[in-house]
Amino acid sequence: MHAREAFALSLSPHFQIEEEVLLPALESIGEAALAERIRDDHRALRALERDAAATRDRLERFGALLEAHIRYEEREVFEPTQDRLPADAIEAIARACAAARRVD
Repeated sequence: MHAREAFALSLSPHFQIEEEVLLPALESIGEAALAERIRDDHRALRALERDAAATRDRLERFGALLEAHIRYEEREVFEPTQDRLPADAIEAIARACAAARRVD
């Protein structure tokens, strides 16, 4: 599978779920800075993916940013906030993830 195809099939739907469900939930508990960092990462990753000149350097930058983004979410976002998110937000995230898996 090519990088652009993988982005379209996996990362893009994941980003959409986060942007539509998770980030508003984070903002609702006063974590706007966390949400903004995730949005910034998504914008940067999308820009790298869209660039027509997919050079090795660009792919390496994409990979490094994606890895840093995942680690940020795991360590700085999910673990410290999961107990503070409202139950309806967690349920909405779970439903969106389940629906995305059914599309795969």
